[in-house]
Amino acid sequence: ELNSLQLIRLGLSDFDERMNKFDEEHAKMDIMDHSGNITQNPSEINKSFRLYYSKLYSTDQNESLDETESFLSGVSLPQVSPMQSEQLEKLLSIQELTKVRNRMPNNKSPVPDGFPAEFYRQFWSLLSPIFFNSICEIYETGKIPQHMNTAYISLIPKPNKDPTQCPNYCPISLIHVDLKIISKTLAGRLESVMSTLIHPDQMGFIKGRHSSENTRRLINIVDFYNNFCNTNKPPFIIVSLDAEKAFDKVEWPFLFTTLSQFGFKSYIINWIKTLYNTPTASVITNAAIRQSHNISGIQSKHYHHKISLLISDFSKASGYSVNCSKAEILPITKLKWDAELESYPFKRTTKIIKYLGIHISSNLKYLFKLNHAPLLQDIQNNLERWNNLPLSLIGRISSVKMNILPKINYLFSMIPVTPPPGWFSSLDSIMTKYYWKKRKG
Repeated sequence: ELNSLQLIRLGLSDFDERMNKFDEEHAKMDIMDHSGNITQNPSEINKSFRLYYSKLYSTDQNESLDETESFLSGVSLPQVSPMQSEQLEKLLSIQELTKVRNRMPNNKSPVPDGFPAEFYRQFWSLLSPIFFNSICEIYETGKIPQHMNTAYISLIPKPNKDPTQCPNYCPISLIHVDLKIISKTLAGRLESVMSTLIHPDQMGFIKGRHSSENTRRLINIVDFYNNFCNTNKPPFIIVSLDAEKAFDKVEWPFLFTTLSQFGFKSYIINWIKTLYNTPTASVITNAAIRQSHNISGIQSKHYHHKISLLISDFSKASGYSVNCSKAEILPITKLKWDAELESYPFKRTTKIIKYLGIHISSNLKYLFKLNHAPLLQDIQNNLERWNNLPLSLIGRISSVKMNILPKINYLFSMIPVTPPPGWFSSLDSIMTKYYWKKRKG
């Protein structure tokens, strides 16, 4: 007898088979295999990605749970309040699930089982009782059915990177909508308490915070040091650290222990454990689908801004490590590199560093030259290239809204600099020529 979730999926039971039937003319892909040779052989390509992601998603940690708890016991963490804990520990309800389902956008990338958000919206009155019973069963057993907990990893080439290297592809996981509804519901609960637990310096992924606050803080610190510090200025450097595979190196024992240290109780923690207990992933290459189951700062008035260098104990416990090849040091004052500074395996530059997509130098008067001027040139190059495309006026306007305006909005939100009027005049001229298909010259 089939269970309810299997019955829902009967209509597209051959989805996996159809996904494997790629047109060979569009399936060519050059990938370097484990021996260093370039291959177009589908089997070798699949093997290369399987080996890469199996290694990437495997643990490197040998620390025991006792050692992790010992490390965290010496850290003072904020606590979930009793009222917050009470809300977090409530059983998931149909009302919560319905709200999440209603907020899910349409026309998204296809999911492994072929049932998009539109399907759930259309038939929710029929599906919700079955879905809710399934959720209750999942929590009681602590297991998600394998067919429900499988993701397809779609590979997107990173810009300006060698496409023959497996690490130069962004993995985008396509998961089932029913699993999305569960995870988004839990994420909504966590979102309500994150701002009270996470330090204000952490801007990313916290509702109500924006990364522009970090760039503006950095600009303010550089400005304060250059213009308001006394003549006996101490040596000052900016260190830009890059987390190595930040989203791929999560050590689950550390995460669950940390959640417990924050005061989260069993219900929410067990749900997170259930979601990540037995997932599987199938990597989609242009050749086929391969399934794998193993996959000191500066003093400014009463504030002291710190750059946190990762200590070895934290790295061992959490799996978090610095990508030294991308870390940079920019001196704001002229100084001689002492022996200790020379020992850091970071790139040393005397000109600029790139932070959150913004170029920063020791002299803030170059902010416009380093950021706004290159953006204008990039916009001009893109629009001139797109000018030969057979787009209608509406299509050209849409391409600007989707690809150009977000870049402009991001830059203006990140840097408190007003470009000269000539910059806006040039932008208006470039965009007008593109809208009306005017050729250069």
